[in-house]
Amino acid sequence: MTANLKRTLRAAGFCLCLLGAGYFFLFYSSAGSGSTAAKDDPIELLLRLPAPAPPNPLVPQTSLYNREEKFYSKSSPPKDNAPIDELLDYWLRQNIRLRIALYAGDIRSGP
Repeated sequence: MTANLKRTLRAAGFCLCLLGAGYFFLFYSSAGSGSTAAKDDPIELLLRLPAPAPPNPLVPQTSLYNREEKFYSKSSPPKDNAPIDELLDYWLRQNIRLRIALYAGDIRSGP
């Protein structure tokens, strides 16, 4: 046999050994350990967790930045290339205003 063929066969044998060892450790070592965490479906575990409480729109949200009220005007939103903190601050305030308006309900319905 030539030297190149020997190296190729050694590399193929090494890869097959790694593949066999990986298969063993992946499927047999976790199943035989008796841990229930490995057997449970992680998506099902996440779905069993309780849902977070919805935010109360009547609780005022404080901003991290002391901005003037004209910054939050709907007629002048920040430019697309504005810093991310300005964009987030502006659009979070707009979202809060919308939630408060939706929470108040229809004014015309009356008591």
